[in-house]
Amino acid sequence: MDEKKFNELKAESKNGVIEHSIAIKKENSTGISKLASTPKNMLLFNKISNHIIKTLNEHFYKKDPSSDLARGRVETSSLMLGLATSSDAAALSIDTYGEHERYGNNQSLITMNFDLRNDLNTAPNIFSLFEHEFHGHGGGAKLKIDVDRTNQSFKFYEHKAIYEMQQNTPNFKYASGDYRANIVKKNKEYGN
Repeated sequence: MDEKKFNELKAESKNGVIEHSIAIKKENSTGISKLASTPKNMLLFNKISNHIIKTLNEHFYKKDPSSDLARGRVETSSLMLGLATSSDAAALSIDTYGEHERYGNNQSLITMNFDLRNDLNTAPNIFSLFEHEFHGHGGGAKLKIDVDRTNQSFKFYEHKAIYEMQQNTPNFKYASGDYRANIVKKNKEYGN
């Protein structure tokens, strides 16, 4: 979605939040991959991502996640640009879609990778990543992990449970392309 389309849809929306049914339409969400690698477009990607996660979290989970996020929003970083939306945002490797870190007492600091916008090019893909980081690593989802946190293999079983949860969300049926294929592949690798 280019800046003009984003602003148009936002202006037409209720309370500045683009409706789920409009956000998931292919003509409204595939333009993300066409954003050139510039600081301005990285900020636009961040702005769009924040609207997507808040809109779809409200739709699927009936809750605005802002109060549970550091500074009330997700962050974005780009290794190629050497930039991030905050000094706390994680510097992500070229093959890492996102990262979750604890922030303060109980908030989540989530960083999304602008360099992988070709894969994260739709609202469902961006939201699926948010579900993985926020509801999975952040602890919002009830995950079935059969080993104790002190167990050396806990991280393996945690990721196994998170990928399984992610693939079984109502949003995942809308995920597409290389991002979707990666999640399906990860589930197979973990034996889900």
